[in-house]
Amino acid sequence: MEKTDEGLVKTEVPSTEAEPKADAKVEPKKVEGVSMTEYVGVKEMLRKREQELITEKSVWENEKVNLQSQIEQFTTQMQELTEEKKNLEEQSKTKVNQEELTKVQEALTQKAGEVLEIKKDLLCTKYGVDKESLKDLSEMDLRAFEKGLSLSKGKSPTTKPDAGGSGGGLGGLQGSPMELARQAYESPSTKK
Repeated sequence: MEKTDEGLVKTEVPSTEAEPKADAKVEPKKVEGVSMTEYVGVKEMLRKREQELITEKSVWENEKVNLQSQIEQFTTQMQELTEEKKNLEEQSKTKVNQEELTKVQEALTQKAGEVLEIKKDLLCTKYGVDKESLKDLSEMDLRAFEKGLSLSKGKSPTTKPDAGGSGGGLGGLQGSPMELARQAYESPSTKK
C-alpha cells in the first residue's frame, strides 16, 4: 500500500486466478483508491470485529469444554443409575418374595390363633371347662386336654346333660342349682 498526494491509499486487489509460475511476469491488477479516513475506519472496525470473534471463539470453546464435561458426568450418572436399577430390580424380586412369604406367615399365624381360640371356646362349650384355665395352652396341649376329657367323661355332656329317670320332673332333688348341676355332670348317663 502506498500513500498518494491526494490522501488516497493504493491497494492491489488480489487475483482469484491461480498463481502464475515463477518464470512468468506478474502484472498488477486494477488499483482502487480509498480515502485515508475510510481506510482507518474500516481497519479499526475489522480489528474490533476480529477481537470480538476471538472472544466469542474462546467463550464457545469454554462452553464446549463445559458441555463435554457435563456429558461425561451425565453418562457416568446414567451408567450408575442403570446399575442401581438392575440391583434394585433383583432385590425387589427377592424382596417381593420375602414380603409375600412374610405376609403369608403372618396370615397363617393369625389364622392359627383364631383356630386356637375357636377350639378353646368349643372345649368350654362342650365340656363346661372354664376359659381362664385354657388361656395359656398351646394347640398341642388343647388336643391332649380334649382327648383326656373325652376319655374320662365318655360322650360329651352337652348331648343330654340332665338325663334323669323321672322324665323331666324334679324327682326329689334337693340343693343349690350349682350342686344339682355338679351332680348331673358327675352321674353317668343312663341312656345311650
